[in-house]
Amino acid sequence: METVKRRNTVVLLRSLILFSLFLLVWLFSMASFVKPRGPHSERRSCLANLKQMDGAKEQWALENKKPAGSPVVGHESEITKFLRGGDLPLCPDGGKYSLEPIGANPECSLDLPNHTL
Repeated sequence: METVKRRNTVVLLRSLILFSLFLLVWLFSMASFVKPRGPHSERRSCLANLKQMDGAKEQWALENKKPAGSPVVGHESEITKFLRGGDLPLCPDGGKYSLEPIGANPECSLDLPNHTL
């Protein structure tokens, strides 16, 4: 009788351990699907987009020996080669980005705080 109780206890403990492991795996996998939402997450991603575009524009200017103040209009397809994905990013708040001449920061069309470099 005692061995049956002991065996049941061991089976119960194994089941609890397996359940907790599955629960942990599920929690970590669900965390990757959750989109971070906070009052500043859109602002941060807009700023990150502007910084990436500025870096791509400057890399293009260095590679093509363009001086400060050179216009970039018409060269967007060449500049986007330096961006991840090969396309100009989109503002998460729905604004439009403009690259601006070499040496000037790219701009977001929204007049919201912190949507500029």
